[in-house]
Amino acid sequence: MAITFSRPTMNNMELIEIGEYLGCDETELLDLESMLGDSPKNLELLKILSDKEQILSWKTTH
Repeated sequence: MAITFSRPTMNNMELIEIGEYLGCDETELLDLESMLGDSPKNLELLKILSDKEQILSWKTTH
C-alpha cells in the first residue's frame, strides 16, 4: 500500500508486478487493493486482479 500511495503515477501493471515480486498472490493483491479506496485507477486495478484471479482459479480446476 505504501508503494501505491507514494507513487501515484505508477501504472497498474507495474503495481501488480511489484506485488508479485514481493511474493503476493492474486488473492493477497485483491485484499490489499480493496483497502485503497474507490478511485477510478483503484477500481481498474481491482478489475484486472479479479479477472486474473478467476483465470488462475479456472486453470487449477480444469
